[in-house]
Amino acid sequence: MKIADRFQSLLVIVVGFLVLYFIFQRNYDWYFFEFKRNYFLYAAVGIGVSSLMFDAVADLILKGWMKLAEVLGFINTRILMTLVFFIFLTPFALLQRLLSRKNYLSLKDSEKTVFHTRDHQYQPEDFDNIW
Repeated sequence: MKIADRFQSLLVIVVGFLVLYFIFQRNYDWYFFEFKRNYFLYAAVGIGVSSLMFDAVADLILKGWMKLAEVLGFINTRILMTLVFFIFLTPFALLQRLLSRKNYLSLKDSEKTVFHTRDHQYQPEDFDNIW
């Protein structure tokens, strides 16, 4: 990772913690976060200062950040693809099965297989314009 990208990623983490601190600064009757809101400020300052002072700490923080992004990406793609499949594709398939009588895939023919043999001798003219 380049130096500029490294500092940009660390800046995003620090700003994220500061935004969380300001969101939870006011009392919105969230009593669970009442005593923990200052920890966001401490985390922002700690990550910012320690990553500027020690490169090893910055690398460790970035490795954790990238691993978190990788895990979230892995989980989110599975969730999104599952939702797309069950919300969009499954109803369309069921409607097509209910409303259509035509067998598009030839799966219900009297034959045992959908494989059709094609006895064709290829000529040199067949390869002239393939596409």
